[in-house]
Amino acid sequence: MKKKSFEILNTKNGVQDFLNTDNFVKKTCEQLNKDLIGFLDYSIEIPKADFLQSLINQLVSVFYELESSSQLPAFIYRVDLSEKLFKAALMDRDFYHLGFQVVQREAQKVFLKEHFKTNE
Repeated sequence: MKKKSFEILNTKNGVQDFLNTDNFVKKTCEQLNKDLIGFLDYSIEIPKADFLQSLINQLVSVFYELESSSQLPAFIYRVDLSEKLFKAALMDRDFYHLGFQVVQREAQKVFLKEHFKTNE
């Protein structure tokens, strides 16, 4: 993985750039699936193309299932997404934006794990 600043993951284009590497996409999907354990019998599939859009679309479906079983807040807590961001998306019923925020947070986790693993 190329050395890039963590701040690049604070933008949609930055997340998309990182998701253009197969290894990063795979690890982000693995992180999403790890965080889904215990909530749903569902796995996020590794997209073949249009990675960000595909991940968000898969998460929107997951959100509706989690919401119907009142588990969405617990999942968001596990992802470690800001409560403020979650509540704003929930008030607006904007699961697409929430999906982006979750992918962004999971990508940040992957980036940090890789960064510190290679800098030890």
